[in-house]
Amino acid sequence: MTLKDEVESQLLKRLKPKEEPLLGRHYSLPHKGIAFIYQRQSSYEQKVQHIWSQKEQDDLVILAQRDGYPDELIYVEKRDLGISGRKTDKGRPGLAYLILLVKEDKVESLWVVEVSRIYRDLDYVNADELALLLREHKVIVCTPRRKYNLTNQDDWEDFHDEMADVVKDTRYRTEKFSRTRMAKARCGLWCGTPVPAGYIVKKGDRDSYDIIESYQPHAFVIDKIFDAYIAVGRSSKEAARTLIGVEFPFFPEELKHMATRTSLRRSPKTATGYTIIPSLIHSIVSNPFYIGWWSYGGELISKHHHEVFIEESNFYQACKLPMAEGKRRGKAINFERLPLDGLLWDANHEVERRIAAHSAAGRYICDYDYQQGLSDHICLSINHRFLDTPIIGEVFRALKASRLLLEFKDDVVESLREEVTQSKLQERRLRADIRDLQQRIETYKWQLGETRDPQRVETYWEQIRSSQEQISLKERQLSEVQKEELNKEDVISVIKFLEHFRDGWDKQSYGLQNQFLRQLLDKIVVRHNHAEIAVTIYWHTGMQQELWIKRPRVNSGRDKNWTAEEGILLKELWPSMSKEIIMAALLGRSWMSISLKAHRLGLTRIKVRDIISDKWRPWTPEEDEELVSSYGVGVPLEEIAKKLGRTKDAVECRASLKKIRRPTAMRFKAKEVEWEDLDERLGRLEPQKFIDDKSECRGR
Repeated sequence: MTLKDEVESQLLKRLKPKEEPLLGRHYSLPHKGIAFIYQRQSSYEQKVQHIWSQKEQDDLVILAQRDGYPDELIYVEKRDLGISGRKTDKGRPGLAYLILLVKEDKVESLWVVEVSRIYRDLDYVNADELALLLREHKVIVCTPRRKYNLTNQDDWEDFHDEMADVVKDTRYRTEKFSRTRMAKARCGLWCGTPVPAGYIVKKGDRDSYDIIESYQPHAFVIDKIFDAYIAVGRSSKEAARTLIGVEFPFFPEELKHMATRTSLRRSPKTATGYTIIPSLIHSIVSNPFYIGWWSYGGELISKHHHEVFIEESNFYQACKLPMAEGKRRGKAINFERLPLDGLLWDANHEVERRIAAHSAAGRYICDYDYQQGLSDHICLSINHRFLDTPIIGEVFRALKASRLLLEFKDDVVESLREEVTQSKLQERRLRADIRDLQQRIETYKWQLGETRDPQRVETYWEQIRSSQEQISLKERQLSEVQKEELNKEDVISVIKFLEHFRDGWDKQSYGLQNQFLRQLLDKIVVRHNHAEIAVTIYWHTGMQQELWIKRPRVNSGRDKNWTAEEGILLKELWPSMSKEIIMAALLGRSWMSISLKAHRLGLTRIKVRDIISDKWRPWTPEEDEELVSSYGVGVPLEEIAKKLGRTKDAVECRASLKKIRRPTAMRFKAKEVEWEDLDERLGRLEPQKFIDDKSECRGR
């Protein structure tokens, strides 16, 4: 043996290999479900800078593979990287997806580097709810150190103890950092809060971002926002529309740290900067930071803290605008869902966008860009009957042609009955949660009376406030459940309706029609322009129907400009010729259009009274009574004129003077709208027609 071999042999004996982690020793997994690998970092900085912590989370894939999981059963969730563990599933899409899969019994094991990656809430409520859910669905929690089978009492207690340690550590860190940040804030230094637009933080003497100063490229935009808001008068949406094309430019390379510190970081982005939206405008014009105020934790520290580039008069005027009118109040009334609510999607965008159903107005509207101030016009606004009648008509024809209703009948009834049961269960759960939170508040109040520790008192008050907020949230959820809840009478009504569905359709409420259509259809995609609408109906069965709707023409008047010849003819006829002669000479013109043109030209007619004064007579009270009783109920104009011995013009003039109105159906002429089924599987049909009111078909 050489000297080298001898020395290496001794060195190898000194090495003591570490024991293999306990992973896999206690529980052998069947490897039939998903191995859900959940990754989370608390902030964007941690995601970028803590590369070894991220590598440890990436290595969970290797551990799952060693345990025996094939690649197709390993799912890596990274959407929560950079999101705080204090947020619930509503603020963490990755956690929400985990909970969804667990409830569907698709997850067999949950893999995390440590339990704190799941939750870091201060009161342990959310973490405990998730633990109970994992236990109910028999999900094994795996870390590099060990596995937790939550159905085993020992593992359940160990898991609880570890989560309790996480809560204690989180509370300690919260109290510690809160005191540190308040100390920095009182010294006038930046303490980690989002930096308002128009300002930046730069490095102080140490390697930290402490000093706040104005940033001219953004300050210029802030000035424009205040000017626009004051000019339009309190409307953030109108101000955003006037600022289309104006944006906050991105920070240069030397200020790249501001990308995660500015309050603009959550605003929509373009290729060159941050977009100005109504919510951003509202937060800017009401923020006293722009007049030099400096506050933290609800405490006003200074009114002259930093450089101000906004005139105080502009700020106070912008703040006064919403105060002057007070809080706007809406109608205290509930409307049922429209028949196609939740099914319509607009394909006139790069990504399909859901079309909102405005029940109160009775319209389907796609106006997201308009509401956000990104466009100066509404994409689509159309009366609901204009889409409901042809689309629902085609659905019925498909049901009749393919006898699908017979196949769907039992499924629809069972689904509605199940929905009734689920609504009741959800209502009971929400009520139980509210009772638990109320009991927790009482416990915290009792503990307040038993302690004199200021820190504990503050902690208990925080828990009380948090519980009260959760109660408010759950009460809102409860009201929504009760509002949308079906009852047994609804199910019975549906059963009767399915037996004679076409005859009884119009007798059903819009809400019940919507429930029925949702059972059959997946979505309805529309593509539209000013003249026509192309509709594609997607069924749950995979079947598709295509429909073409010709939109009724809107009388915009753009192609009815008056010609010079028509103007000359009107000047010759208007003074003395009768209405019938004038309208016959100017074909295609309404009497209102002719009268308006004559008024603009300064023309006057010779009064009939001056020509045939012996034939004119005043209206008697008896004639007025007859006019009210006949004209208002829709008696033909010719009959009224004949009965009163007057001309039709005289009757119309007197009715206008007395403000007597004809029935709505007579005042507005119905328009025919053509529609045609283009689905090849059902065959090409002859054009169908339905009647709609012209005043309600002015979709844009």
